[in-house]
Amino acid sequence: MKRITVATTVFLFISSLFILLLVSPCFSQQSESKDDLTVYGMDEILAIVEDSGFFEVHSTHLDPNVELEKKMTELPQSNPLQRISPDGKVTQYTPSPEMKEWTDKAERAINAKDYAKAEEYIKQSLAKDPEYSLLYVLQGDVYYSQGMYQKAVDTYTKALEKNPADYQAYRHRAQAHIKKENWQEAKTDLINAVINARNDKSPWEDLKTLGKRMGFKVMDEPFVPLYRVEKMDSGLYRIYVDDTYTYRWSAYSMDKAVWRYAPGFFTQRTGEKEYRPTFKEENECIKNMLWFYNAARMQKGIDKDPFVERILKIDDRFFLREFIMWEVMSPDNPEILLSLDKSHRMDLIDYIGEFVIIETP
Repeated sequence: MKRITVATTVFLFISSLFILLLVSPCFSQQSESKDDLTVYGMDEILAIVEDSGFFEVHSTHLDPNVELEKKMTELPQSNPLQRISPDGKVTQYTPSPEMKEWTDKAERAINAKDYAKAEEYIKQSLAKDPEYSLLYVLQGDVYYSQGMYQKAVDTYTKALEKNPADYQAYRHRAQAHIKKENWQEAKTDLINAVINARNDKSPWEDLKTLGKRMGFKVMDEPFVPLYRVEKMDSGLYRIYVDDTYTYRWSAYSMDKAVWRYAPGFFTQRTGEKEYRPTFKEENECIKNMLWFYNAARMQKGIDKDPFVERILKIDDRFFLREFIMWEVMSPDNPEILLSLDKSHRMDLIDYIGEFVIIETP
């Protein structure tokens, strides 16, 4: 590992940076993205890193496989008891001990193919809580297990009317659609299931299995930036930039460090006192990463980076918001997807259909 100054870290693009600033005024001052979000250009971020006295930059090698494994172990798991209230807020449902006992008995009866007994438990439970979506999922399972697939679809749909956050209802309805050979409906349901259960492996596996039948592959690895920021005993924050993918992560890592650790920066940009990851921050960091990469490509002739080229294509297709929500933010905070309004959810489904689900020849 070697210590390098900020100027050395960005030596390969500093000249490009200021040349391009002359012809690209939108990056020399605060600018507006197409989402009307203020973006600080890299000249402003670089000035904060260099002049604040809070940062030093080091180059090092970060193994992407190690970083991915670390990321995967830290991801929060989906909560099957979450509900979406009529005003769009995510709430937690806690079944009573009696309700849990009845639903457990219903599931055991279904597994034992004692469908009359299962329906008896479900009926008793619905009398207590007709809004509990799991009960409709279980009733749908009774119909599904007996080959009544359309009745199963209709009952799973009732579950989703009660609770649009119920990913199991989407999963089970997809299986009923598959039995009816409604392939596209099954695909859409499984996309909704992975949205509602971002980090749960089961809907992803269902989607991959369907892909083998329909002819598509699924990209399910999270976005893993190759950088670290550590606070030193001296009080400085040391930014470690991966030396293999310098053009990919230098701008991103410095921008992230400024947002997280530069005194007063987060409050100035958001009006909030306590730091938390925000879309505004990620939007700026990704845009500066893309700009940095384009500057290096234009001025230094570096080879194309498929990782960044994919994001550029996503941006060209006006899906950068969805990329940030899905690949950058939601693995660590899956609840943000449950709160999307209908329009944004449809945009996310379109994004997943184009950039996460890849059609095979």
